Amino acid sequence: MQIEEAFFNDRDVTPYPEYIKALHRSNQFELSDARQHTKEYLQNYNSGSAGPPVHYYHKVSKKDKIDNLLRGKDLEKFKAIIG
Repeated sequence: MQIEEAFFNDRDVTPYPEYIKALHRSNQFELSDARQHTKEYLQNYNSGSAGPPVHYYHKVSKKDKIDNLLRGKDLEKFKAIIG
């Protein structure tokens, strides 16, 4: 929905982390243990970090080619995590 609003309708949208936090506050999104990657992503966002933690990329790596998303030390950390 955010992509549609931003791209097709040329509207400003709520940043993804803020969108997730709002859903969580309204009990529409549960931050369970299965969503540890999302918890870490929000922690990084709240601390002012520009990007998701390395563990987040592990979760999404099945959809994207990880070498296109990570570079340098982050790519090394990721490869160490997944063995």
